[in-house]
Amino acid sequence: MFKDTRAYKLCKNITQINEGMVFKLVLNNKQVKDLIINQNTNVQLRQKHVDSLGNTLFNQYSNRTFYGKGDELGRDGKPYEVFNTGDYFDTFKIEVGEGYIIINSNPKKGEDSLFEMYTEDLEGLTDDSLTRLKELAKELYVNWIRKNIIPS
Repeated sequence: MFKDTRAYKLCKNITQINEGMVFKLVLNNKQVKDLIINQNTNVQLRQKHVDSLGNTLFNQYSNRTFYGKGDELGRDGKPYEVFNTGDYFDTFKIEVGEGYIIINSNPKKGEDSLFEMYTEDLEGLTDDSLTRLKELAKELYVNWIRKNIIPS
C-alpha cells in the first residue's frame, strides 16, 4: 500500500546509503582537488606563508622566517613562501577515498628536502582552508542528495 509513495522511496534510498562510497562519489572530482591544491599551495604557502597548522614558515637551515640578503630572486626580507619555480607545487596530488582525503607532494629539491628544511606540515589544510573545503563539500552533497536520494 505504501510502496508507491514518495516517503517510502525516500526512506528506502536513505537506508541504502554507504557513507564512504558517497563521500568518494561526491568529492572525487577536479573541482574539489583543485580547491585543495590551491588552498594548500597558493593560499597557505605562497600568500599567507604558513604550514597546515597555521605556523609561520620557518627555515630550519637558516633559522629564519624570511629570505636573507643576497636571495637570488631579490626576495630579501620577505617571508618564506616555498615557491621558486613552481616545481614543488606541481607535485601536489590529491587522493579521495571512501571517507578520506590524502594530500601528497614530492618535497625533494635536489639533495635537500623541503620537509627537512621546513616541516612535513607543508602538506595539509589550515582551519581556514578546511572551512572553504567544507563549504564546497556541503554544496556538492546537497546537489548529490537532491539528484540521487530524493525521489521525483
